[in-house]
Amino acid sequence: MSRAQTHLRISALDLSVNHGAQSVVKDFSFEMRIGECIAVLGANGAGKSSLLTALSGEYSKARISLFNAALNRAAFMKGAVIMNGAPLLAMSPNQRARLRAVLPQHSTLTFNLVVEEVVQMGAYPFSEAKPEQVSQWIGASLLDADLAGLRCSKYSELSGGEQQRVQFARVLVQARAIAYFQGHAWIFLDEPTSSLDPRHQQLLMAKIHSLVKTLNFGVMIIMHDLNLAAYWCDRVMLMKDGVLIADDCPAKGLTAENLSNCFDMPMQVMTHPINPNKLIVVADQ
Repeated sequence: MSRAQTHLRISALDLSVNHGAQSVVKDFSFEMRIGECIAVLGANGAGKSSLLTALSGEYSKARISLFNAALNRAAFMKGAVIMNGAPLLAMSPNQRARLRAVLPQHSTLTFNLVVEEVVQMGAYPFSEAKPEQVSQWIGASLLDADLAGLRCSKYSELSGGEQQRVQFARVLVQARAIAYFQGHAWIFLDEPTSSLDPRHQQLLMAKIHSLVKTLNFGVMIIMHDLNLAAYWCDRVMLMKDGVLIADDCPAKGLTAENLSNCFDMPMQVMTHPINPNKLIVVADQ
């Protein structure tokens, strides 16, 4: 591995996040690399979204980083996040946008734009990109999100699931642009399948799995669907009360013991009935 390739990772070093006096992420240290898709799993309130926010650089300053209006309290971060060999918190918003793409759990848009215009926003950090190249990224990403037939539809008139797919396509445009100029891209997705029907859940996860390998992406996904994670992700991280309790491939991380501990309920893990190399998880009630 070349010296340049050794920097293609994100490292968290003793990373903690507090919301007011509450510690929601506690002393995380781990690495993620290009070419892998990681699912972060855990119960509501486990700290998953706060972890993703810290890793993607949304906490813009060490120690006191932002005021969480929804919680009416400040969010504090300590520790370090190193992206491609550089401290994430030292980067400007534009520098971060040229390294990683983020799909938040809730995306708001008040402008009356059509689908194609929303998806094109993913290319905004790359003013040097040629129009024909941006058009190619948009077309490919619309196909990936099964939106080709909605290209000229008004975003505000779409269903919640369709809007989620539009935002996913926007992220893919940004990630394609990052990979075009950087050679690789980081992607952070917060519950991207939550509003989707079963068909589009599978399509989205299959597309992520494919693009990780073909376009040199490194992906972290906050998820609740254990079986989607088990089938499509290379690695699973289980969180409970802000603490990392398991971090491994699905076959080793998704054990009945780990899952029962994580979700405070009996869980069983079995061989997938169609693909014997995969697992399925069921609640043992």
